[in-house]
Amino acid sequence: MDLLCCETTETECRAYADPALLGDDRVLQNLLQTEERYAPSSSYFECVQRDISPLMRKIVAEWMLEVCEEQKCQDEVFPLSMNYVDRFLSICPIRKSQLQLLGTACLLLASKLRETSPLTADVLVFYTDNSITLDDLWVSKLLKRAIEC
Repeated sequence: MDLLCCETTETECRAYADPALLGDDRVLQNLLQTEERYAPSSSYFECVQRDISPLMRKIVAEWMLEVCEEQKCQDEVFPLSMNYVDRFLSICPIRKSQLQLLGTACLLLASKLRETSPLTADVLVFYTDNSITLDDLWVSKLLKRAIEC
């Protein structure tokens, strides 16, 4: 009996590279132009955020990286979640007490987008030392504000 490639290794199967996307320079140019439109402002700490400092962002980023490393997330999860954090912070002011909630929500979304077995809300709440609850995560005013922004 022949074994499939994913049965012989411990890593999960991923999609094959698409030559139609990777072989055409127009695809890359379109992606770069689109990225410029959605890139976070580089000065959001001066213009938008009054209660958050770059040091606070660094602390939350280090915590998010530790969660990704301990949970063995795919490499794309952490940078994608940080992109979500920066994009949100560049348009919506928040209090410093909401920063870990934002990081948790961004990790949850990035994990659901990139992982075949995404992080659960319960696991993420555990990593916050229960400083947030599941209700905070699901029904937070922060997520409602993300929709409004």
